[in-house]
Amino acid sequence: MLMVSIEASMGILSKAADAVRAYLNAESIDNNLVVILPDDVIRMNLGLDKLMGLSKGLYGSRSGALSFEVWYDKKAIIERQFQKCYLAKSVYLKEVNGSIIRMYRHSDDVKMSSANRELLDTECAQLSSLMRMSDCVEPEKIVGCSIEYGDRIVLLRQTDKILETEARFHHFIIHFNPARRVRQTRLPANALDDDLCESKLVLLGDKMASEYRSFVGATNWICTLRMDCKFPQHVVAGRMQSPREWDMYCAMWYLEYLVHTADYPLVLGGPIIDPQGMSDASFATLPEKRSVKSHLIRTGPMSGAIIASTDTITIATTSVWDCEVQAASDLVDSLSYVMNLCEDLKFATDNTRRVQIDSESGLEWYQSNKVNAKSRHLQIKYYHTKHSVQEGVVNMEFIEGENNDSDLNTKILNIARTKKLSRKMLGHCLVLGQNYRGIIELDIGESI
Repeated sequence: MLMVSIEASMGILSKAADAVRAYLNAESIDNNLVVILPDDVIRMNLGLDKLMGLSKGLYGSRSGALSFEVWYDKKAIIERQFQKCYLAKSVYLKEVNGSIIRMYRHSDDVKMSSANRELLDTECAQLSSLMRMSDCVEPEKIVGCSIEYGDRIVLLRQTDKILETEARFHHFIIHFNPARRVRQTRLPANALDDDLCESKLVLLGDKMASEYRSFVGATNWICTLRMDCKFPQHVVAGRMQSPREWDMYCAMWYLEYLVHTADYPLVLGGPIIDPQGMSDASFATLPEKRSVKSHLIRTGPMSGAIIASTDTITIATTSVWDCEVQAASDLVDSLSYVMNLCEDLKFATDNTRRVQIDSESGLEWYQSNKVNAKSRHLQIKYYHTKHSVQEGVVNMEFIEGENNDSDLNTKILNIARTKKLSRKMLGHCLVLGQNYRGIIELDIGESI
């Protein structure tokens, strides 16, 4: 997501292809794989034994993938003089006459990108000469998401996957919502309540519980792109061990919301390259009074999020202040990693390293050297984050809770607030009024 977003901002061109029978190019690094030849092959008198060692990489196996990676490294680094990135280990860089070309490999799929079209075409042709590949073309999909290109922006959608999931669980949707009411929020308002009637607390049978877990697996993939749905995904995933009737009801509500918003794109890019983030926390809102924390990172002030996370806080917390400090620490770690990735990938950024939190007391604690009985445990655990803030590694600022986009992934919100924060988190503000499909446009009298 980082590369897609920044390359869109820079107007960088890209082409993609996949290697044909990729793993069979590589010599296997596993000497313990054996093939059993059929009898009709043995009768051909080719001098083959019934049992033969497999000398090529086996597709679908870890050793096969590693064999191909070793072989690919030789082709890219030794024969094409690319350098392998230190942090982004699947990315290779090469500089030719001041122009940089980046090559990203995901299994047997390859994507090359450069601002220099001639260099891009040349390297694609050279790589194709080293291995059998499909034609190098502008990518129409990335990690299963459809791509639509605009002026220094790119729109990614999971529409097909969402509709496929709806078809798979349609019978449950009809069972729990026979009137087919439109779900405009991600979960019902009482989804986190413990005070439920007995019928809703009944555990699902083995078969239905297995279906519930399959649903969580399917939507987990969708949420790699739908950053606005990290919180409902976290809630339904947390109930996989012993799912109840109520949990399946909430899961189908969530699925219907996804279907209702299936065309929502994640809009990445924008005119400014300046990675920054926001964090938020919610105290004792989950079952057993557990707290939740969330943070997001985007590559510019209006870009959609490239990283969004929602996690249950596992250590004991006594106040929302504790939770906010922990959420901010996670954000600082993630932003530092993203900035190191940008340096590794040789992306120039504005480098303001802005971190925004909606806790004034949390901000004060990070910026001061005061230690008291209340904060001593955090002083030890989060010393490295406090040091980063005070040394200027990141610039931590206060933001009003109303404008904190991470609020979306820490609690259940009403329709209006869900739309407003989803619009911002998904980067729709970059393309308002431009007639792109699925954009959350402003209502009359509404401001960004």
